[in-house]
Amino acid sequence: DLRGAFRAAGYVVGRYRNFGNWYEPIEAPTLDAYMARRPSVLRNTIKRKTKKLEQSGASRFEMMDSAARLDGGIAAYEKIYGASWKEPEAFPRFVPGLMRAMADEDWLRLGILWAGDEPAAAQLWLTAGGRAVIYKLAYDPRFADLSVGSILTLRMMRHAIEVDGVREIDYGSGDDAYKKDW
Repeated sequence: DLRGAFRAAGYVVGRYRNFGNWYEPIEAPTLDAYMARRPSVLRNTIKRKTKKLEQSGASRFEMMDSAARLDGGIAAYEKIYGASWKEPEAFPRFVPGLMRAMADEDWLRLGILWAGDEPAAAQLWLTAGGRAVIYKLAYDPRFADLSVGSILTLRMMRHAIEVDGVREIDYGSGDDAYKKDW
């Protein structure tokens, strides 16, 4: 439809492959059923690292899906993102503004995984119309040996599948290796 609209407006339209976009229909109503279809290496790593994270001290998962407590969630997200390998945002107010707008529409799913008192991993998902889109994720490299990113993905998946009842998960653009396993 978009190509047709551009053509009708007089534009020359061509297709090319720029990057991959991983997505998956969700047929399983539970996380356990979903995970049963994942590679055993992923399942075993998460099980082992979850145990290690729990033994390392207090850890907790926090889900923000409304404006309540969002300022603290944004602060934790920005701390994690700033410590991560990611390039700084070109427009630093965009993502916090997006989170607030998503919260107003009940689309926000901001997950924070804490290791003790430190925010260790963050993921920003947009959930609407039976679909979850993984928009941003990052983790603090100090916690890399605990696989905090994978553990957080597991918690976010559980919420998306069992609470939000999504029928599709879109992993976003890019051919990152982890997307194949998930």
